[in-house]
Amino acid sequence: MSYIKRKKTQKRKKKILAAVIILFISGLITFYLYKLSVEIQYPLPHYDIVTKYSLKYNVEAPLIYAIIKAESNFVPDARSSKGAIGLMQVTPDTGKWISEKLKVSDFDEYQLLNPETNIEYGVWYINWLKSLEVLNNGENTDVIIAAYNGGNGRVAQWLKNKEYSSDGKKLDHIPYDETANYVIRVNKYIEIYDKKLNKL
Repeated sequence: MSYIKRKKTQKRKKKILAAVIILFISGLITFYLYKLSVEIQYPLPHYDIVTKYSLKYNVEAPLIYAIIKAESNFVPDARSSKGAIGLMQVTPDTGKWISEKLKVSDFDEYQLLNPETNIEYGVWYINWLKSLEVLNNGENTDVIIAAYNGGNGRVAQWLKNKEYSSDGKKLDHIPYDETANYVIRVNKYIEIYDKKLNKL
């Protein structure tokens, strides 16, 4: 091989090596930015509180985090147009009812701005939904998620309707777009949080 050809081959190899290195570094940066994006979009705040009430009320932590993400995106003083308050968007009326069940005296709706109170009440409520025979005792998670958003009475009616449920146990079709989209969104978040929590 002539000197000129050898030089050209060496230059070509160097260019290929440089391109490979650039691609590798770009890949690492992309992966890092993706991981950072996931950490920012799907945080794990109030981990001790979530774990505490997950165990106390037998509700899976990924489901709790997914509902918090869907309901308030982790804003503790979030308020909805319907008057729901806090991380898990508990309404004052529901909060008062839950406080009576928990034998908490002097309930005030501002207590729902407290992350621990809000999470406890929200998780207690999920557990209560899972205890309802009309919702098949929590046999199907989608049913519980739908009931958290759309109300247990409404979902119980859907389960009785062959148009929405072929077997009375799961929802084949959810007639309210808001609730249908909510179930899809929460399930996506459950998958993400399940992976995150399993890595801890």
